[in-house]
Amino acid sequence: MIIRRLTNEEIPQACELARGVYDIAIRRNFPGGESHAFFDEYADESRLCEEAARGQLFMWGACEGDMLVGMCAMTSQGHITMLYVHPLYIKKKIGRKLLEKARIFARMELKRQQVSVNAVPAYTAAYFRKAGFTDIYQSGMPNNMYIPLVAKSINQVEYEHKTISRKVFFGVSAGFACVVFASGMLYSVIAALMP
Repeated sequence: MIIRRLTNEEIPQACELARGVYDIAIRRNFPGGESHAFFDEYADESRLCEEAARGQLFMWGACEGDMLVGMCAMTSQGHITMLYVHPLYIKKKIGRKLLEKARIFARMELKRQQVSVNAVPAYTAAYFRKAGFTDIYQSGMPNNMYIPLVAKSINQVEYEHKTISRKVFFGVSAGFACVVFASGMLYSVIAALMP
């Protein structure tokens, strides 16, 4: 499983995944309602491509081979607008890994101290709480259609893996052995000279 930033050319595929998951998980279980119209308007791939091209939206995908099985989108303000995982991949912690990527990006690239998300439908807030998010409103909900949550962004420094050549390794090892040997000889000489 590879999680990586999606290119603008991959946004239509991500939108298709989001629409498919939305239709199965939400539209089928909650018929009617203005949230469907809002989703349909928001998930317009041409608009999302334009926002991504302007640097206002960033998307990550979880890929299993050539297949996109999860996606996450976040605005330049650090608001996570989409998180969808293919139903066959739900229990594989893909959503958490996508959220982690977005939180790292928010801190490292956008210099944001926190990210936000609206749990839609409201019962999905439990998932986000388990992933480290907390409710914005502690008493009473402003809207029963969604629950706004926030989480700290994540500071991560990635180190480039470097290998040491054999020549350098043996040179350093031989040098260290010489230092140990010389120290031992010096100690022996000093010990012999002491009464």
